[in-house]
Amino acid sequence: MTEPKTFKITWGDEETVIEGRAEAVEFAKAKSADVPMNVSVESNDEDASSTISMTYHGGSLEVYVAETKSNDRRSRKRDRNEDEASTEESSSEESSSEASSSEESSSEESSSEGSSSEESSES
Repeated sequence: MTEPKTFKITWGDEETVIEGRAEAVEFAKAKSADVPMNVSVESNDEDASSTISMTYHGGSLEVYVAETKSNDRRSRKRDRNEDEASTEESSSEESSSEASSSEESSSEESSSEGSSSEESSES
């Protein structure tokens, strides 16, 4: 796994790129203590196997996000979408079959009620 080596640091309309994570963190801490705004640090390496994003304010770390890149991310997303589609299809089939079975049971109830009323009128 390759770690990011260059980091883009942004504050307001200004930005700089620094080589090395420790150097980028030190710069962002110092800059966020000097300026009254958030200082953003983002990994800048396209070939790294992970991305890192940090936000500093007042010399302290406020937000830290690290994500691992996966080579098969698209295939997993496609599989998940296919699973959701098949789940939706089966649930719509189930709801239509439930509706038809409830219609059948209600028609059975009405016919049984009719026969019982006929019996009571004959007595």
